[in-house]
Amino acid sequence: MLALALTVCLAASGPSPQRAADAPTAVVPLAPLPDGQALLAERLRQLPSARQFPRPPILRFLLDSAKTMARPFNPEPTDFWLTAPAVAGTLVAYSTDVATYHAIQKVPDPVVLDHKLSYWVSFMGEGWVDVTIFAVLGVVGGRDEQRAALAGLQGLLAVGAVTRAAKYVMRYERPSYDPDHQHLFSESISADAMPSGHTAAAFVTATVLAQEYPKAAPVFFLLATWVAFARVQQSAHWLSDTVAAAAIGILMGWESYRLTRAFELEVQPWFAPTGAGLQLGHAL
Repeated sequence: MLALALTVCLAASGPSPQRAADAPTAVVPLAPLPDGQALLAERLRQLPSARQFPRPPILRFLLDSAKTMARPFNPEPTDFWLTAPAVAGTLVAYSTDVATYHAIQKVPDPVVLDHKLSYWVSFMGEGWVDVTIFAVLGVVGGRDEQRAALAGLQGLLAVGAVTRAAKYVMRYERPSYDPDHQHLFSESISADAMPSGHTAAAFVTATVLAQEYPKAAPVFFLLATWVAFARVQQSAHWLSDTVAAAAIGILMGWESYRLTRAFELEVQPWFAPTGAGLQLGHAL
């Protein structure tokens, strides 16, 4: 239900100024073509189909996913405005995790269909739900939706791998294990609270969609924040787990979208019985 709501919000957001300014695909002929003017007119009539986003090979997808994973270790100067507050926020949240957890447990969490609302909200951070959203966008949408789908899937793969590795290193017990004490670097194999995978997935999804549909960005990030809050309500995570995960999701969402845009601007060759040429997938 919540995944459907996110999709409806996306559809209702309408085209962004960025999308409205999309330039037509540039076609550069390489071989002589018969009836040049008539053929050019025909090509122009076919632009909507010609502008479909090119499908990348699987190796390119995996390479860009790996680059997205490496973004925290290869930061850009502008990342400071995200990473500095995120590190400070995580440290502050960690120092007050127990008190914050008990305060959040007092927030009303009504029962909906035999489960608390936070249970249903958490589904927006389920990897398979986010993958389904991007898969549907890629299948039923045009070039813009395909761009968002590709960036989203790359980002989800990246945050899934990074958060799983971080969980193994931090070994932070969840509040459900002991709500009154923190256990960092626990010897238990079930200690996997830090960072929150649901929160990271929700924020990478929100970041990619916000890049593609900036008018609806507040909605996407509000839903992602709700997921983070719900994970604490569910006793699955401390607040510090969600703060760190949100920063990871945003950073990797930025990088995945940037790599996808770079791929779209590559020159793509085309061949037909009537001639051959190059087309430039332009997305300004």
